[in-house]
Formats: sequence, C-alpha cells, structure tokens
Amino acid sequence: TKGRVDPSRPFDLDLDLVGFELSSDSGESTGVTDDLQSAVQSLGLPAGLLSKNPITVQGPLTAPFGKAKILYLDEDLRILRTYQNYIAVNTRQTSDDEWF
Repeated sequence: TKGRVDPSRPFDLDLDLVGFELSSDSGESTGVTDDLQSAVQSLGLPAGLLSKNPITVQGPLTAPFGKAKILYLDEDLRILRTYQNYIAVNTRQTSDDEWF
C-alpha cells in the first residue's frame, strides 16, 4: 500500500494499492534445503519456485484501498481511525522483538 496526505488536511490519509508480493514458506518449518530442485520436489512447482525466488509485482496503476484519520503519531506508535470507524493501533517493530 501507499499512503498520501494532502497538506491542507494533514490528518486525513488516503491509501492506495500499488502491487503485491508472491512468496512461499521460507522452508525452515518444512525442512527444505537451499537446493531449488529439492524445494520443487518437496513443495511442488509454484511453491518451490516462490520459496527460493519471491516475486514483487508493482506497476504504474494504483487502486484506492481506503482512507483513515491519524489520531496519534510518534516514533513508536500510530493510531488511526478508518472511515469504517475501526481503530487501528500499530507499533514499530524492532528486529530483535518479533512477536511471532
């Protein structure tokens, strides 16, 4: 997604879809080695190829995704209210503090 803010409305955020990424499991949980042939034999052709070569597709066209209002923003925390009236709270993740 890509976010845009009009300077005349600094708290209103417009979100657009700009592309997508195709990938597969990294292979750690399936025991697949770094060998492409083994990955294809183990996972099948699409999943085996994508596990070794993820694809990101982005083009010049975008599609509207939604709008949100910024309620709070600092270095570590962002709170948004969507135009469907949901509240989203996002925290900045550090590389050594993964939650999954």
